[in-house]
Amino acid sequence: MLTVSHGERLAMRDAAATRDLINHPLYQQYFGGLYTLTADQNAKGFYTTNKMGSRLALGVQSNVSGQNADMILADDILDYDKAKSEVERQNVKDFWTGTLTQRLAIGNNKDRILLIGHRVHEDDVFNLVYDTFGNSGEWTYLVLPAEGNPTVTNSYHNAIGWKDKREEGELLNEERFPREVLDNKKKEMRHKYQCLFNQDPAPSGGDLFKPQWFRHYTEDATHYNLGGKLVEKSKAWRFATVDTAVTVAAHSDYTVCQVWSVIGQDMVLVHQLRKRLDGNRLIPALNEVYQSYQPQFLVIESEFVGKFVQDQLKALNVPVKSFRTSGQGGKETRAVAAEIRVEAGRVWFPSNQPWVSELERELLSFPHGKHDDQVDALAMAAIQADKYLGKLEPELTPEELREKSQREADRMFKEMLFSGLPF
Repeated sequence: MLTVSHGERLAMRDAAATRDLINHPLYQQYFGGLYTLTADQNAKGFYTTNKMGSRLALGVQSNVSGQNADMILADDILDYDKAKSEVERQNVKDFWTGTLTQRLAIGNNKDRILLIGHRVHEDDVFNLVYDTFGNSGEWTYLVLPAEGNPTVTNSYHNAIGWKDKREEGELLNEERFPREVLDNKKKEMRHKYQCLFNQDPAPSGGDLFKPQWFRHYTEDATHYNLGGKLVEKSKAWRFATVDTAVTVAAHSDYTVCQVWSVIGQDMVLVHQLRKRLDGNRLIPALNEVYQSYQPQFLVIESEFVGKFVQDQLKALNVPVKSFRTSGQGGKETRAVAAEIRVEAGRVWFPSNQPWVSELERELLSFPHGKHDDQVDALAMAAIQADKYLGKLEPELTPEELREKSQREADRMFKEMLFSGLPF
C-alpha cells in the first residue's frame, strides 16, 4: 500500500496510527494469525509484514519511482490555502496523473485507488477525476456534505447503490456538529466552510455576488424589458470590454468580449463571446463582434497580449480604449465596482441565452472559481460605467453595511497577506 498526503507529516501520522492499531492486543487477538509486522522493517513511515505486504507513507511531490503498489490511498493531497494558487493546483494534478496513479501494479484486477478529502477548489483533483471519468463506473463516489444536498449527492455513481436519504439541509451528524455550531462556522469561514463541510466549492451564494441580485431582461425589435420597465433601444449607447487570455491551453482562461448597452444607470449585456482563441483567430473574432454590434469603442487591457490586440484592431479602424489594471488593485478590488452595480439591480443579463448560467456560476464562485475571465470583463465594464455615469452608492441597512465593511476588511487583509506587505 502506498499512502500520500499533502504533507509528509500527515501521511506519517496516519501510517503510525495504523501500525499502532495492528499492534493493539485486541487486533492481535482476532487478526494476529493473518500476518505480523516484521521486526527488521517497522518504522512508522514504512513497515512490512511476513506475508510480503508493506505500507509506505509519503508527501505530495515525493519521489515514488519504483514504488509500485496494489493499493494507493491519497488523503488530503492539496490543502485549502494552497489551492488558491493555480500553480499549486496544477502541480498536484500533474503529480496525480503523471506520477501517483502510474504506480499501480496493473494486472491482477485487484488494484485500487482511494481518493479521500474535502473539496478545496472548483478545479481540484476531485473535479479532475469526475471530468475524466464521470459516471462511467470506473470510479465510485461517496459525497457526504455536512448539510444534506441529495439532488447533487445522489447524482454521482455509487457501485453499491447507496443513496443519501437526508432531506435538503438535514445535518450529517447533529450530535457532533449541531446546527448552531455549523451556523457559526459558516459565518466565520464562508467559502472555506462550503468546501470543507459541504463539499461545494461553488456555493449558491458567493463571497461577492449573490444569486438574488441577478436580473434578466427580455427584448423585442425596439425595446428592452427591464423587469417590467420598457426602454427604447435607440436611446442606449454601446461599448464592449475584452479580457484576453495569455494562452489557449486547455486549463487556461478564455478570451471574453462582452457588448454592453447603457441606458441611464442600467447596463444591459447584449452579447458575449467566450472562446479560447489563438492569435490568428482572435483579431478576426473581435472585429466580427465590432462589425455586428457596432459598439462605440472596445475597452482592452493594456497588459500582456492586450497591447498587441489594440494595435491590430486599430489597423482595422476599430476604436479601442486602453484599460490599465496597474494602480486599481487586484481582481477582487476591481470587481467591487461590478458587485455594487449588480447588487443595485443595474446589471441585466439576457433571459434566453444558454451561456448566462455559466456566467452566473462564475460570479458566484469568484474569487475561488476555476475561471474568472467573465468576471474580469464585467468588472472592466462596471469601472467604465462608473467613469461615464458616476459611481453608484446603494442604500444599505445597518446590517448590510456591517457585512459589507467586514467583506472589505477581509479582502484588504488577504491582499496584504498575499502581496507580502508588512502589517
